[in-house]
Amino acid sequence: MQYRADIDGLRAIAVLLVIAYHFGLTQFSGGYLGVDVFFVISGFLITSQILSQIERGQFRFADFYARRARRILPALFAVVGSSLVAGYILLLPLDLKALGEQAMYAVFGVSNFYFLSETGYFSKEAHQLPLLHTWSLGVEEQFYLIWPLICVATLSWLKLSARLNLAVLFVLCAASFAWLLLNRGTNPEFSFFMLPTRAWQLGLGAMIAFAPSVSKRGLSEVQVLIGLALILASATLTTADDKTMEYGIIGATVGAGLIVWPKGQNGWADRLLSITPLVGVGKISYSAYLWHWPLFVFFIVWNSGAMPDGHDIAVLALVTLALSYLSYRFIETPFRQRKDSSFWVLAVAFSIATAIGLLGFFLFKNEGVPGRLSAENQLIAEYLERKKVKSKNYACSFPDFDRNELEIKCLDEDRFGVPVLLMGDSHAHHFQAALRNRYPEAYFHIASYSLCLPLLGGTPNKEKSKNSRQCAEIYRHLFDGLLTEGRYKTIILSARWKNNDWSKIESTVKYLKQFADEVIVFGPTLEYVMPLPSLLLADALPRRSTQELRNSYTKQDLLKEIDASMKELVVTQGGTYYSLLDLLCAKTSDECISVDETGIPLAWDYGHLTYEGANFILKGFEEQGLRLP
Repeated sequence: MQYRADIDGLRAIAVLLVIAYHFGLTQFSGGYLGVDVFFVISGFLITSQILSQIERGQFRFADFYARRARRILPALFAVVGSSLVAGYILLLPLDLKALGEQAMYAVFGVSNFYFLSETGYFSKEAHQLPLLHTWSLGVEEQFYLIWPLICVATLSWLKLSARLNLAVLFVLCAASFAWLLLNRGTNPEFSFFMLPTRAWQLGLGAMIAFAPSVSKRGLSEVQVLIGLALILASATLTTADDKTMEYGIIGATVGAGLIVWPKGQNGWADRLLSITPLVGVGKISYSAYLWHWPLFVFFIVWNSGAMPDGHDIAVLALVTLALSYLSYRFIETPFRQRKDSSFWVLAVAFSIATAIGLLGFFLFKNEGVPGRLSAENQLIAEYLERKKVKSKNYACSFPDFDRNELEIKCLDEDRFGVPVLLMGDSHAHHFQAALRNRYPEAYFHIASYSLCLPLLGGTPNKEKSKNSRQCAEIYRHLFDGLLTEGRYKTIILSARWKNNDWSKIESTVKYLKQFADEVIVFGPTLEYVMPLPSLLLADALPRRSTQELRNSYTKQDLLKEIDASMKELVVTQGGTYYSLLDLLCAKTSDECISVDETGIPLAWDYGHLTYEGANFILKGFEEQGLRLP
């Protein structure tokens, strides 16, 4: 194929958009769509190469896969191997275990399956996954396995005309696009990560490979300008959680297609994409895509969970470009220029992939090698896996609301003891095991529902929460139905009180006082900038100085305002209020208690309590007068 500098320029735009998005530049809220541009480019180039070789009678499957291996795998192996080394130095056992598993999937081109089952691309947990970005390589590698077979079948075996091939491609792309639309609402992770819902983008590039060149320079320039406008508009106007995301996906894909469409002669728009700086970045774009994300993730780890500031982002960008150039110069280029036999290339590639996969399996199987830490720190690290906090008995929550489940399984069981009702979200649920064990003479009913405040009307504590209807229905059934029977001696309310909806606590306590002897409210729990065990282990592994972080690792200012206001409202209505902030932060305003008497973390993540943490807090409340029943 004739080299096209404008496609390298387009690659540069695509990778810069992805990097800008990942590095947190809010102006490019849809920068992740740069990957969609890469898919179109790949579909076009790969199909053009296959067509050319089939026409000359020179296509060989072994040669094709060997070329793909030389192009993709050396830099990928370098990044995955380097990430495992960096992970061994920087990561806690749980994270290193996960990285080992990611590596096993990544080197064999199926990491999109792993991330489909483990996380969402846009979730907060994504910043903890150094190889998340390899999902797109998985999609492309799976495409490379299937697409040559289809091309050979239609062109060589069936000898279909170009028009019929286009018809076949159109049907496949239409089916893939329809699959995307059908899954976007019901299974967005599948739509994002998997080949069946991405094939239309690769297929669009393949269709363009069959298309005739645009002969008129004016028309080709308009195409390129429209394509650039669509890509940039999609990258700047689309967000990850917006209903316009579908339009962004279509815009970026169509825009890339308009640009890669062959032209009979280059106009000034093509020359704009062919300027030296863009072409230079385009040549190293593959390495830049591979290296930028692990660098970003490991920086956050080293920075004790804090996101990079402007200076840090500039340094990360420069390091990414420098490392990408070195990778292109000394890894990509030499291996692409080698003339080894296809069999030898594939055998070596499989051997290296197996070796790296076995290393990843070793880290996974050995639980992230916890022996790197002291025995005391290993115990703390275990709490990141929630080994010690799983509820032992009688837990009741409602992921899918069903009135019979609520009434029969959770609230209407016939048990002996004084009835106590604990209501709230997950910040109520984390008290239930400790409450049961400390007060065996009481019988607890637990009504907990994630992201749902126990207030009149049922109030989600997250805007646009998906559980709004269920939240309202659960608490309507509780407040207007079961509670009116007056069957509880004590009602306890606990939740993640974090926005203005907690102001309804006054009317809620006033209402509940009609149906219980005592209404108790537990105030907001301390919240940390990262999982508390990770903060406590910050000195056990290489980290940026954490002293400043340690002195302000709780969001105390806002929580103290909420705490003081809630206390006043609850007491005014005859309720009893217990403040976690007063209990844990009484000694100093700069640093709060974060472990119990034995050194166990009070929380296992940003604020959910461990069993020991809940027990520690209840013991403190008892010293302040808490009695149940």
